[in-house]
Parts: sequence; C-alpha cells; structure tokens
Amino acid sequence: MKNIKAVLFDFDGVLIDSHDAWWKTFNDTYKHFMGKSMTKEDFSKKVWGSSFVKLHKVHFPGVELKDIIEYAYKKLPLYFKEVKCIDNADLVIPELKKKYKLGIVTNARREVVEALLPRLPFEFDSVVTFTDVKEAKPAPEMILKACKEVGVRPEEAVVVGDFELDLEAARRAGSVAIGYKIPGDFSINDLKELIPLLRGEKDGPI
Repeated sequence: MKNIKAVLFDFDGVLIDSHDAWWKTFNDTYKHFMGKSMTKEDFSKKVWGSSFVKLHKVHFPGVELKDIIEYAYKKLPLYFKEVKCIDNADLVIPELKKKYKLGIVTNARREVVEALLPRLPFEFDSVVTFTDVKEAKPAPEMILKACKEVGVRPEEAVVVGDFELDLEAARRAGSVAIGYKIPGDFSINDLKELIPLLRGEKDGPI
C-alpha cells in the first residue's frame, strides 16, 4: 500500500445506498410493461447489481430495451428521497482526500450520478460513468480512464467495490481490488477500515 496514490470507489452500495429507490423504480417499470411486481427480497436476489441490458430478456420479454430504460429513468427521480449516504462516508472521504486522489467509477448513467452527487458533500477528482466509456465494468476501461484523469498509474490505485465485477475490473486494470463486504485482495466491512488498511495497519489479503 505504500505506493498507492488514488482511491477509486464504486458509487452505489459503497458511497450511497439506492437499493430501495431502484426497487420501487423497477416495480413501477415492471408493472407498466408486464403487469407484475416483485418483492424486495426477490429484487435483492434476482435483480440488484445487474442492469436492464442483462435483465430485459428475462423479466421484460418482447419489450424494447430502449423503452424500458426510458421509462425507468423517468421514474427514478421520484424516489431520490430514498437514497442514503453510506455510513461513515462523511468521516472517511475528507480524511482520504488529504493524501489521495479520489474518483468514482460506476456502471450507473451520468445523469443519475450527477443528480445524486449533491447528496455527498465531497468533491471527487474524477467521475467515470457507464455513459463515458465503451465497455462497462467488469471491463477495465473505467479504471484506466479514471487513473489517467487523476494522473496516476493503475498500479498506484485501489478500487473499492461491493460486487465481483468491480473487483474484476480493478484486477484487469492492474489495480488493488478492495471488497466492501465481499472478499477481495483486501476486504473491509466499514469504510472506516480503509484508512488503517491504506496505512498498512490492517492485516492484508484474505
């Protein structure tokens, strides 16, 4: 960790929690096109962490992908009030910013990220979204783009993510993959653990 100069975060699930907002958005969209709804438990198991690109053939057979996306993104702002900041982000981000370049690398669309960023009272040196690249995670393109924007080599960055696709993207880029509540090169269960980990005070790979 001695050579780390940048910390890149996935957005949803690491810095913000928009699970309930997306559950309600999905159900609005599901009811509109298919006349169905899904429990929160089933949404968590079958939908959460994926994308409409992957989901539409399973849950929306016969419906055009562009129509699903257009409808969902019109509904999502109705539930922005459900979005919460992840615990301790307000303590950790300002402390990290004293030493590291900070970035966001997310498979969310830019318009959603820009709408939700004001809920985080911090500034990031780079924000790379699904809209800004040709290939979303687990491809490494986002990581490489963010590293270039903040002026560090990929091996000088750590990526904090809560899904395996985040960690795969980090590894493919040559960065350190830190799992948030999941196994990674290193793993944390609370953002507060990042600071001692980066200082070398937390036991390493698991």
